[in-house]
Amino acid sequence: MINNIQPKSRDQLATAFKECMAIIERDGHVNLSYADETIKVTPCSLRSLDQNDMKERQVHEIAVQLYGGDEDHARREAKYQIGCRILMRDDQKYREFFQAISHLTHEQKLKAMDLIPVTSVMNKTQMTEYIERVFQYYAEKGVSWPAR
Repeated sequence: MINNIQPKSRDQLATAFKECMAIIERDGHVNLSYADETIKVTPCSLRSLDQNDMKERQVHEIAVQLYGGDEDHARREAKYQIGCRILMRDDQKYREFFQAISHLTHEQKLKAMDLIPVTSVMNKTQMTEYIERVFQYYAEKGVSWPAR
């Protein structure tokens, strides 16, 4: 369900804010955008806690098996090699951003992953794809995954 709220005064803006909060309480996570004096509230299906847990377990296994326990490196690499490709496919802003940093070295791009939201902005569908692709990519690099 999409809600468009058009406040015309400060009082209406306060009312609109209360409406937004009620929608958030009812629907959970939502996306808020503002354009043409309209607040647009749309449902958002962010990744689940189970997906977060799985992602962190993947990072741990990659770090232990490939990078001497360096979870930061494992996280950066997975974000860059897999997550960024998913977001570039789905979002013009990410395509433009990564085109703009294409001149950086591979190591500089990995360091940039500390500053760029990747998995944190993924919805459940994108995160499911990310997790599956991490399993595949790192299995090919020699990671032996424990039973899921």
